[in-house]
Amino acid sequence: MKRGLHLVFLFLLLFTSTCFGQHVFCGVVIDSLSQKPVSYASIITQTSSFYCDSSGYFYLKNGLNDQVVISCIGYNRKSINFKSGSCDTVYLAPIFDELDPVVVVRDEVITKRNIHTGRLEGKSKFSVNVPVGLTLIKFFPNPEPGKKFIINDLHLRLSQSADAYEPRKIRIRVLEAKDGKLVEKDLLRSPEVFIVEKVSNQIVSVSLKKFFLQMPDSGCFVGIEFIRSGFDYNPYPKEYSGFLALMGWLSKSYDDGFVYAKYNTEYFYEYRFGSSQKINLYWALTLKELKVKKQDSREGQSIH
Repeated sequence: MKRGLHLVFLFLLLFTSTCFGQHVFCGVVIDSLSQKPVSYASIITQTSSFYCDSSGYFYLKNGLNDQVVISCIGYNRKSINFKSGSCDTVYLAPIFDELDPVVVVRDEVITKRNIHTGRLEGKSKFSVNVPVGLTLIKFFPNPEPGKKFIINDLHLRLSQSADAYEPRKIRIRVLEAKDGKLVEKDLLRSPEVFIVEKVSNQIVSVSLKKFFLQMPDSGCFVGIEFIRSGFDYNPYPKEYSGFLALMGWLSKSYDDGFVYAKYNTEYFYEYRFGSSQKINLYWALTLKELKVKKQDSREGQSIH
């Protein structure tokens, strides 16, 4: 029913826009394997960028001769040409890695020992207003290399109070670090969208327990992508919007954990405040120690 209403709206949009001389192109983004909608995929043109809605629908206005790039975490990017007056189905192919033989771990024990890495407290010098499409990532070292830790929670410090805060939509990135440099290996690779609903003492937390992500010995980069739907028509539940104001301070070195950013590209850059000063953000991870009792070598299997 919901999909049918979307199609009716898109048809009316194309018809009325054509009558008034506007150039409109619409579509729906679908997973090529599951045939299910890809929620909040990025829609990027030469002049604009936004997200499709939770059902994978999008439309463009006045974008004649634009090439449209559609991307989402966990999928291969796809480029299509703007076709005024048409409405296409766009299939995104999931990314799969070829798995090497791995060690299957038996009788795992996650201890009650929590380890916190990163800062949440201190004097703030500014806040970063995170716009749609901007991804910020921050380096977290392994606090005790050689030991096994599972990433349980990500904590962020915001400028909003509990009274002023509205829920936000974000995606999480976890990227492997090696030799002090960013490595484009996504350890999480999940298109899942988190609704960050509560803030307490200007801190919000996102649980990553279900992914069972192990902290690499060399540390990792953890980040967020702020999402807001660019689809104007929405008769359904509220689409949360606005900026995500993250608190931070000035940083002088990589060891201080300064932040990298990318905006509608695949490349990360040092994020700078003003003309030259690097910045850091009040982010922290909660890790839980993992102790292994027994091991059994088998090929083609893994614990995830």
